[in-house]
Amino acid sequence: MYEITEIQDVSRPRCKRYVTHIIVSSADKDNVKAAIAKATEKVRESVGTAHVVKLYVHANGKLLCQSMWVDNEFTDAPLPKPLAYNDWQDDIGIVWL
Repeated sequence: MYEITEIQDVSRPRCKRYVTHIIVSSADKDNVKAAIAKATEKVRESVGTAHVVKLYVHANGKLLCQSMWVDNEFTDAPLPKPLAYNDWQDDIGIVWL
């Protein structure tokens, strides 16, 4: 369904941020949204503490969308500004390109 190709730690001193690239096997929106939810959770579990997880989702060699999950309970440091979301999967904002 999806493959994580890279996880980058782009954290700030008090805010744990991760940028991840994934490749999905299908560009079907429902399948992509399910992959986004699963990949975001997998990154959160694998890194321990995460306040922001941003995904770049690729299909057929092209960037399909971006997503960002933000820990809404984290208030100890500034968080990145939200993207111009045009869709959601639970508490994950998605920008379809």
